[in-house]
Formats: sequence, structure tokens, C-alpha cells
Amino acid sequence: MKLDDRGSEHYIFFAPSGCPAEFVFDRAGVRGKCVFKPQPGLGSTFRVRPERGGKDIKVTVLTREQALCASKVNDRLLITDATVLPEKEGVRLLSLGDNSIEYVLYPSKAGFTTQCIELEKVKPSFEWKRVGGRRMTVAFDTPASGSVHEYFLNLDYTADLAMAFIDGTMILDHFWYGQPWRIGLKRLEKKMAKEELVFYFRPLGKDYPYLIDISDSDKPDFSEGPVCRINKVEIIPQYIADLPLE
Repeated sequence: MKLDDRGSEHYIFFAPSGCPAEFVFDRAGVRGKCVFKPQPGLGSTFRVRPERGGKDIKVTVLTREQALCASKVNDRLLITDATVLPEKEGVRLLSLGDNSIEYVLYPSKAGFTTQCIELEKVKPSFEWKRVGGRRMTVAFDTPASGSVHEYFLNLDYTADLAMAFIDGTMILDHFWYGQPWRIGLKRLEKKMAKEELVFYFRPLGKDYPYLIDISDSDKPDFSEGPVCRINKVEIIPQYIADLPLE
């Protein structure tokens, strides 16, 4: 990545895990030091002085983890775990389950210092109950909150197939693959204000051929026959914050 850093060129690299970073410049093209071995991270910035004058060139080397969370927005480097949505005069940050959104914005007054946006913490109130061996219901009335963009139903289950119904109509389905089913509830808000969300599960048998693609750690115990299990049900808020790019 290349940035315009107050009129100077600033290059952003990252170092693969376990690979030392080293930069070697042609001695004929720079003044002073020509070999640099920065430690990857936010404090790794070094300057290269061109031999024929002009502004110094800056170089920063991020860790791989920092690079995976990096975006270029309006010629700024933004590093954050949050989902980044560019806007005309800034960005919107979406954070799943965490009301404290940390970020690094460069260039900015804070430089490479980590900053934090604290939002009002929301604890969704909902009710779920199992009905027989293959069904469950979820009741949730979306609360008003300016800090929440969306609510996600996180359904951790073990079965072959799960289907979701409202008022007798199937609206969603999900084939189990060892991971929870995550459902955005904003689109269902009006219907769920009147009706419960009803789930039906089809048991999983040990002879199902796709189990060969499931990791051993995720495979259930079939010693007592086909499996139909609800492990955990939770509703997770997705927080939203506006970050102006001054």
C-alpha cells in the first residue's frame, strides 16, 4: 500500500509470520543508512533519504495480523477488527458482539496509536424453548438502540438440516457443517414482533456421506443413534459507529 503522508510517500508492507523483515537500498541512490531490519508492528516506521534531495520516503512494516485487518480509505490506512463501510466523509464501523471498537487511523493526529470508540452496551432479551425432540421456538422483539445496526441469532446445533418458519411458511434453511447458523434478524423484525420463529431439525445419522468432509473434532457421538441436539442459542448485537476522516 502507498499513502500520501502530508506530501511524502509512505509505503506500507507486511511481514509473513516467521519471516524477518529486511530492506536493502542501493547505496548510490540514498544518503546515510541503506539497510533496515524493522521489527514488524505499529512502531516499525523508518525513513529513507534520497541521494538527490527531495522529501524522505517513509516505510512501515505491519504484522500479518495487522495487515489482514487493514483497509485503505480516502488515502488513509485504517486498521481495525470491525467491518469497514466507506462513506463520503468517513467510514462506518460494524462490530459483532463487542461495543468497544478499537482502530488505528493513519495519517491522523494520533498517528499509529490505537484509539477506541465506546458504545452503549446492549444485552438482548429473548426467549427460546424446545418443543419435542425436533423443534424449538424463538421469541424476540427488537429493542430500539442507536448503537446497534443488526441483531444476529446464533444457533449452535448438531443435526443434518435446520429449517426456520414464521406463521407456517419456511423462510430459511441451513445444512449443518460443524459451525453455528447465524441469522440476521432485521429483515424479520416486523414478523417476529407478532410471531415466534419456529425451527425444525432433521436428525443426523452416522452413515451420511458428507461426514467425510467434517473434521473429527466436530463429528458427534453416534453411539446412541442419530443426533439432533441444540447446543446453544444466543442473540448477538452488531454495533455501529461513524468514524469521520478529519
